[in-house]
Amino acid sequence: MCSSVILFAGAVFALLSACSNGTDTAGVISETESGQTASLTISVNTNLEVGDPSEISSRPRVALMRTANDRSEIIDSAVTDTNNEVTFKNVPYSDFSIVAMGMDPSGAVTFGNIITDKILESKELLNDTGFVETHLEINLYETAKIRLNAAALEIAPGDSVCITGTLSCGVYDKTAQESGYISIENIPASTYSDSYVDYDQVEIIHDGAARKDTVYWRVFPGDDRTANKNAVVDIVSEWSFTLPSISLLDSLQDKTLDSLIAPIPVKRPVTQDDYTVCAFGSTTTSDFMDKSQNSLPWSNSNYRGADSITTWVMLPPMDSAVTIYKVHGEIYPLVAATNRIQYSDSFASGDTLYRATFSEDSSIAVGFWIRAVGTEDSVRHSILSLGSESTGFKIAQCEKDAEYVCSRIYSGLNSAATDSVIYGKAKILDGERHHVSFVIHKKHLAIAVDGETIHDTDLKLSSEFYGLSGMLVGDYPLENLIVHSFGSYIRKDGEKDWIRLQAWLMAFYELQK
Repeated sequence: MCSSVILFAGAVFALLSACSNGTDTAGVISETESGQTASLTISVNTNLEVGDPSEISSRPRVALMRTANDRSEIIDSAVTDTNNEVTFKNVPYSDFSIVAMGMDPSGAVTFGNIITDKILESKELLNDTGFVETHLEINLYETAKIRLNAAALEIAPGDSVCITGTLSCGVYDKTAQESGYISIENIPASTYSDSYVDYDQVEIIHDGAARKDTVYWRVFPGDDRTANKNAVVDIVSEWSFTLPSISLLDSLQDKTLDSLIAPIPVKRPVTQDDYTVCAFGSTTTSDFMDKSQNSLPWSNSNYRGADSITTWVMLPPMDSAVTIYKVHGEIYPLVAATNRIQYSDSFASGDTLYRATFSEDSSIAVGFWIRAVGTEDSVRHSILSLGSESTGFKIAQCEKDAEYVCSRIYSGLNSAATDSVIYGKAKILDGERHHVSFVIHKKHLAIAVDGETIHDTDLKLSSEFYGLSGMLVGDYPLENLIVHSFGSYIRKDGEKDWIRLQAWLMAFYELQK
């Protein structure tokens, strides 16, 4: 055993330098400095690693590290003996890690393993009285590489980012500044008995001082993926959206539209698993993200045997253009804007949208496409309704003019069976394809046809009105119907009118054309 740090080869020397403050922290940690310690033997199995064992050119190297003052430091290190074992005589019970590495003939680190106090506690191999087992056997697996999105952390040029408890660091150098990604290599991707590792913290080193930041990373052997604070993923597709030219925006001081909902058609064959999100778990197999890799709310429609799936994605705030990405990977707490998309699909006559309710913001919005021809008969054909003719609303064929559609609101505030006020009369049942948006946000009504707001007004509604659920599709099929809601972003502080909502509805339509 060495009493000073063994530099594992040129490649590892660079890693040690990136994570070191230049002070010699090697040696055996004393019980006085760290509390209780104990001897621990690590046996490195080189016969079960992923890859050809002959690729390891010499005996593995092992480092004992501790974390203090938001910084990981080596306190002892050694080359394994002829039995591929190493013993550390003073391993602290907390805030430690043991990193094992194997190198190829060029000296590059290609295999690794990491053991930490948290991992051993989770395996019930470490408790308050010490190590349950004092001899542990580990396997070496191929190390991982990630490209960290620099926008995910508050960093400055020249800063280093190190994964806590490891020798794996990256520098925000000129190359990283130009690409926007910091490369972190030689990441141990296996631990005591698992062929993956969960990391929860990085150290950002600036002008010799360190600070910590939380991450949620699960890495697997051989990974070569991108990451932000909450995910390590593969980017499989990308789409760019441009904000439509809308004159309404000219009157707004802030011309950014937030949470626009855009459709992305995906051709079959595609499996449900490609879009499945674990309801209560911490991972997802697929997601949509913005440039900073924040998760974006989304919803699928058209699963009924159609030859394509429409995925509706809530875009990040946009004042000109945005690019979003489809990713696959391990995503931990889903960091995203509130998912205001309740329901999306194409519906046949008579279908009921049981899950369609008002949101917590007393907001509900419905958008759909319709192509139908009105008929001259005694029946006032319904298009979409909610509730009853005492409390609710109904979009239906007008009593006169068969090609026109009228909307009625039943406020629930009086005993009258019907409300005689017609809102938003428009020519829709003329055989052409039209888009309709119907919005009740708090006490404001807006109706748009083909993007143009044809009616908006304030309403007086009963509290029972906001408790309604279950929309009924009427006598015509509706395509790409989406139920969603708005937040406070749809009318920002200081705005006295609803121009922003009108601009949003126009952009919503233009993005679907």
